[in-house]
Amino acid sequence: MKAQRKEVHYVLVESPSLAPKMQEPVWLDTVWARAVAQAVTETGLDCFPEECPWSIQNEVLLSAWLPAE
Repeated sequence: MKAQRKEVHYVLVESPSLAPKMQEPVWLDTVWARAVAQAVTETGLDCFPEECPWSIQNEVLLSAWLPAE
């Protein structure tokens, strides 16, 4: 997970105009739906929330943040 956060950080530093895109509800809904579909396929579990329960800027991209169990 740390590697992915670093990669996102590097992309945002190189292309800061992408940052506002991450705040758009349509973008987040699309990314979340794809992630859930992949998780369901890989695990066989179908227990994921319909919407992302975390804030991208205030939680997910923080280096020390991990989702609660």
